[in-house]
Amino acid sequence: MDRQEGNLTFLVTSCRIGQSTYEITRELPSKIYKGARIAMIATNCLLLLSTILLNAVSVMAIRKSSQLKKKICYFVVLIQSVVDLGVGILSIPVFIYCVLTPFLYTINCTFVVVAYGTTFIPCGISIITLSVMTFERYIAIFHPFSYKTKVTKKRIFVFVLVGAVIFISMFFLSSLDRRIFRNFCTGIIPVFVFITVYIYTKIYRLIRKLVRSEKRPASVCAENQNLARKQVYRDCKHAKSCFLVVICFGISLLPLTLGSVLFKVESLEYQEYLLWCHTLLIFNSSANSLIFFWTKTQLRNEALQNLNCFSSRSS
Repeated sequence: MDRQEGNLTFLVTSCRIGQSTYEITRELPSKIYKGARIAMIATNCLLLLSTILLNAVSVMAIRKSSQLKKKICYFVVLIQSVVDLGVGILSIPVFIYCVLTPFLYTINCTFVVVAYGTTFIPCGISIITLSVMTFERYIAIFHPFSYKTKVTKKRIFVFVLVGAVIFISMFFLSSLDRRIFRNFCTGIIPVFVFITVYIYTKIYRLIRKLVRSEKRPASVCAENQNLARKQVYRDCKHAKSCFLVVICFGISLLPLTLGSVLFKVESLEYQEYLLWCHTLLIFNSSANSLIFFWTKTQLRNEALQNLNCFSSRSS
């Protein structure tokens, strides 16, 4: 059916899923909108290649390194890299298909709506993984003596798995009423932000205290105190990498929260804006690996070594 917005007329197709009605654009109203869609498709094709390449290298580097595999902090990085790799293999191709719908001859509205919704699932799992990453750093820095007993690979995996099941369940329940998923996300994201700000603020204050303070406890010898300080600095350095990843994720989420303020909801401009916001979320999956490679020398060296071995074998 035709839809009128100001001077623009464009074709939309509607479908009903559960108690909610959805509309997808079947024909864009002008060359400007068509050009923007083509630019979006090209951008996501580039992100598809970078996301798969960077995260595949990250997963391979951690899996093949005997030193990295032993460290729990890198196990969390491995999980995040697997999630981001899933974005490249599954989510981005589906998203590109959804962006292509105005250029396709025939489409199924219900299939497109469900497919588009599933591309947000890795985003939810990323929130869970980043939360685990934050708690892991908190325990490592502030409770180092109980770290090995409290934080294990099994517990981390179970926590991420249970969180993913809950998130996916909420997503499918939204087929009955999309307010369920919206309210769930509205509740979970502020909690994630509050916990993240609280923990990294405490870590930052600790770093400032270590830098400024030259005092040594009388009950601990100077040599042991120096070793303890070095360990804390190493843990804080890894926390810096995790913090950058979380900040990058938060920045990629921010435009989504501003969309309803900047544009009229359900307008074509708003729908196009959401697609670009989704593209920014996809970029986050490439940025995660770039941040870890940039800040972690050991991971970077291991990755380069594996790439050199691969290139020598192929030649």
